[in-house]
Amino acid sequence: MSERLAFNLSGFGRTLRGPVDWVKAPESGTLPDAAAPYLPPVESPNWGFWGVFAFTALLFFRPQDTVPALAALHLPDLVAIGALAAMIAYRVGRRLPLVRLSPETIGVGCMAFVMLATVPFSVWPGGALGTFTDVYFKVVLIFLLMVNSVRSVKALRALSWLILWAMGYVAARGVIDFATGTNLVKGERLHGSISG
Repeated sequence: MSERLAFNLSGFGRTLRGPVDWVKAPESGTLPDAAAPYLPPVESPNWGFWGVFAFTALLFFRPQDTVPALAALHLPDLVAIGALAAMIAYRVGRRLPLVRLSPETIGVGCMAFVMLATVPFSVWPGGALGTFTDVYFKVVLIFLLMVNSVRSVKALRALSWLILWAMGYVAARGVIDFATGTNLVKGERLHGSISG
């Protein structure tokens, strides 16, 4: 049962209001010692989040463009598959639904259904299906991975900082390339130092 209670902090001159979850007393009828330190519940490592973090880093920093030997490993794809496996294992292990249903996930699923349903009516059905499987389906998988793995404000903040640093890196590389005249198309337009 969850109720809203008001607590008066004497000496501070204010009242705090917030939800309080009542905990059932142990069977013996004794309550835990109030002076005992509070220990937060231990949560298993969120490997799905770390997979999203590593995938995002590999996608934006693109080390395979700088070190050509890494291109054959397809590191972002491998990390994404590992992160999806970790997310599925986490959710199945806790008897949760495979994906969290929200208006956003339902909307993304409906859009995927519309795309597949209209493939036969396309001017180029093979190209439409190829775009769905090569682009949209991968985006949907990463979206589901992020929605189900980024479970706290701290995790969202860390991912946001990673994206900010990665965009700064890409922009700095572009400015340096333009200033030095490298990676330009027809000598005037910036191509970019990374291919993705």
